[in-house]
Amino acid sequence: MMLETKRLIIREYTTRDFDTLFEILSDEETMKYYPGPYDEKGLPCKRTAEKGC
Repeated sequence: MMLETKRLIIREYTTRDFDTLFEILSDEETMKYYPGPYDEKGLPCKRTAEKGC
């Protein structure tokens, strides 16, 4: 399914989206209002001060 306007396209994720989506979901600042960032397996990261995600 895809929804399209003059300024926006909303579509289902594809495997080509993985790297970009992972970059967003693994960023601690971006995810500050979620329980935490996610790792490559889609699981919440365990944050540590020295390690990050």
